[in-house]
Amino acid sequence: MKLGQRLLPVNDREVAYFQASDKLVMLVTHEGRKYVVDYTLTELEGLLDPRQFFRLNRQFIASLDAISELESYFKGQVTVNLVPDPDGEDQVVISRRRTPELKSWLGQD
Repeated sequence: MKLGQRLLPVNDREVAYFQASDKLVMLVTHEGRKYVVDYTLTELEGLLDPRQFFRLNRQFIASLDAISELESYFKGQVTVNLVPDPDGEDQVVISRRRTPELKSWLGQD
């Protein structure tokens, strides 16, 4: 990962999630540290292990370990509680279309 002119190694097990906001993508660690990354979420989707990371919506890719619970929401949608809590987000809403994929990925078929 690039931080200014420096490159910092970050193990994928340290990553809680990636959050896109205001044309920036932030890597957030399980300890709550945040780093700007030079990738889009779409690019990250192709680079990350799909067994460990899931694209929740247009703003988030989360690691399995960062998902604390799912809650029923509206018309087949669910919300995901992430740890640590994302900045500026009351709820991370998963579309009705993505909900079955997420439940299958989590082993909750």
